[in-house]
Amino acid sequence: MIRVALLDQHPIVHAGFRAFLKNSKNILVKGTFSTSKNLFNYLKEKDLDVVVIEMHQKKGSAVRTIKELRKHYPAIKTLILTSLS
Repeated sequence: MIRVALLDQHPIVHAGFRAFLKNSKNILVKGTFSTSKNLFNYLKEKDLDVVVIEMHQKKGSAVRTIKELRKHYPAIKTLILTSLS
């Protein structure tokens, strides 16, 4: 089972992410987070395999978050999510 989390500031994206993956047999959504601080607090207690990160964050930097993930949690893979208007 792949344990995955989402980092995105939009609650509607959180809901869509969970709904899209809820029936997956191989992917388990362990959390959705609005800030990198919340994500890192979660990681102090729990393990993840993948973090999906929105590139355009209002609070914080996706690049900085990815660097910190690689430094402190090198086994976690990252996937960047973004959209253009």
